[in-house]
Amino acid sequence: MYLNDEADVEVFAVPPLGEDLPSQEVTIPPLDNSNELIPEKLASEQAVYAVGAYPTENILEDFVNAQRELQEQGTSMLVDNAKARWKTEQDEANKYAIASFYLILLCLEKRS
Repeated sequence: MYLNDEADVEVFAVPPLGEDLPSQEVTIPPLDNSNELIPEKLASEQAVYAVGAYPTENILEDFVNAQRELQEQGTSMLVDNAKARWKTEQDEANKYAIASFYLILLCLEKRS
């Protein structure tokens, strides 16, 4: 048995044919780990990003609240909203880039 560095998964060697498999108790963690507590440094970074990227009237208060929520609850509505907004902006930018690329290909095709 060894620990896979990439996925932190225990991997067992298969016994030769005819031998019984070793009995092991397996614990499967829940798939939803969104509410895991977040270390202080990471919580600070995420809170700074959220209030910096999408500032409100009470930036300092929002930062402190978001950092505290992340550390105590593992999630923050302010940070979640900032991530969702960023994702939407990226999706729109990607759609524009793909459409532009497609138009360039059409123009090049017509030249051929």
